[in-house]
Amino acid sequence: MKEMAGQMRRLQRNIGTIGRRWPENTRRVLRQISERIMTDSKENYCPVDLAILKGSGHVEEDPKEIMMTLSYGGPAEEYAIEQHENMSYHHDVGEDHYLSKPLFAAAPKIMPELAARAPIDRGTL
Repeated sequence: MKEMAGQMRRLQRNIGTIGRRWPENTRRVLRQISERIMTDSKENYCPVDLAILKGSGHVEEDPKEIMMTLSYGGPAEEYAIEQHENMSYHHDVGEDHYLSKPLFAAAPKIMPELAARAPIDRGTL
């Protein structure tokens, strides 16, 4: 886990470097990447009982910085935290750490995609 924390800090620094050079393109590409991670989380990891938790997943864009927040919760916040952190639960559909798993899986690919797309992105996938 310590290694992943270091990887996330490096990722943040590198996003900042690219973002200073191409801020709007970086923001747009990062938003698209974040939406893909959230979709992966919902479709492949999120526990589903009544779909309240799955429906609460969203991506928020910070208007002042090049930063996206991926989260679950809203009215289901306590439930979201419990389902995410409790590894002893058995889920018929989904699993624990349903947001961190797809995020950590995508992390090594984020910078190469940003570096390739931010300088030339025109808002298309």
